[in-house]
Amino acid sequence: MRDWISRLGMLCVIAAVAASPAHVLGQSGKTYEVRRPPQSSPPPIEVQPGEIDFADVMPESHNITSVTLVNRGTEPLKVTDIRTSCNCTTTDLPTRVLMPGEPVQMEAALDADKFMGKMRRNIVIFCEGYAQPKQIYVNCWVNYGVRTIVRYDPPGQFRTGEMSLESADGTPFTVLATNGEAPVFADGFDPANDEPRASYTLRVDLASIPESDLPKWYLVETDHPTAPVIDVRVMGVEQERTRRPWHVSHERLLLWRLSPGTSTEKTITLQNLLGSPLDIIDDISCDDPRVQVDVLGMTITSSGLKVRLRVRPDVEYRGLINARLTIEARDHREVIDLIGRVAEAGS
Repeated sequence: MRDWISRLGMLCVIAAVAASPAHVLGQSGKTYEVRRPPQSSPPPIEVQPGEIDFADVMPESHNITSVTLVNRGTEPLKVTDIRTSCNCTTTDLPTRVLMPGEPVQMEAALDADKFMGKMRRNIVIFCEGYAQPKQIYVNCWVNYGVRTIVRYDPPGQFRTGEMSLESADGTPFTVLATNGEAPVFADGFDPANDEPRASYTLRVDLASIPESDLPKWYLVETDHPTAPVIDVRVMGVEQERTRRPWHVSHERLLLWRLSPGTSTEKTITLQNLLGSPLDIIDDISCDDPRVQVDVLGMTITSSGLKVRLRVRPDVEYRGLINARLTIEARDHREVIDLIGRVAEAGS
C-alpha cells in the first residue's frame, strides 16, 4: 500500500511540474510566465505579410526585406531557434522574446540562384513549448527582366517544345535571334509587320542535332535593356564529372551587353577539392581569338582562389559572344562558357 501511495505521489509531482509555467526575461528586465501550450499546435505568430515575395530578381543578386511578427497569444513567446531551408536564406531577429500584441521586425535576406526560374525557400521559427514551428515561405522569380518558361512537347523529352518570354515590367522588346538564327514564333507574331510587344512564344526544336553536338545553352538575343542574352540550360547536357583537385564556381560567365571596343571585369573562384589550396594558374585561354581574356589578380580565400578577369572583345566584334574559356592548373583543366552580346546602345 505504501509503495502504491509513493508512486501516486510521484506521478502527482511530475504532473505538477509539467503543468507549471516556465519563466522568460523580457526586454524591460521583467520576468514573465509562459504557460506550456498543447504540444501539437504551432506558436500563435502572425506574419505580416503572410509570405516573403521578392518578385523578380536578377541571378546571384542579394535581396533584403523585412516582415513583422506579432505574437497573437496571451503569453510571451520565447524563440528558441530560427532555421532556413538553405544557406541562401538568412534572418535577423532583434529579440528572442515576443510579447503579446507587440510587433517585431525580422529582416530576411535571399541570395538568388545562378540560373533562371522560380525559387521557393522557407524560414521556420521554433518557440519554447511548441513542438511545431511557425513556417514562413520565401519566393522569388530569378530572371534578367524577362521571365522565361520552357514547355516541352511531347512530355518526357527535352528537345522540342515552346519557350514563353514575358517582360517582367511589361516593357515591349524585340527577339533578335535564337542560337544565332532567326527566331521562329509559335504565337503568330510577324516581326516584319507587327510592333514589338512584351511577350512572345518561340518554337524550340533541337531534335535534328545529334546528342554529342547538343549545345549546353539555348541562347535568345533580345534588345531588352537588362536581357541582351537569355541563356536557358539545355536539359540532358551535363559537364563531365571526374575526380579533380579543384573546380570553377561558375559554369558560365554572363558578360551582358558590351558596347563595341569596351571590356568588362568578372571574378570566378577556383574551389579546392583535394590537397592544399590552389595558389597559381598554369594557363588560361579563350577559344575565340576575337575575345581577349586577361588575369588582373588572384586572391587566396577560405572558399578558394578568387581570380579577377578582364574580358575584352575586338573593336570590330558585333553580335553574340558564345565562347569557351579554358583554365589549367595542377594538371587539371576546366572549361566555362562566356556569354554576352556586343551591340551599339539601343540595339
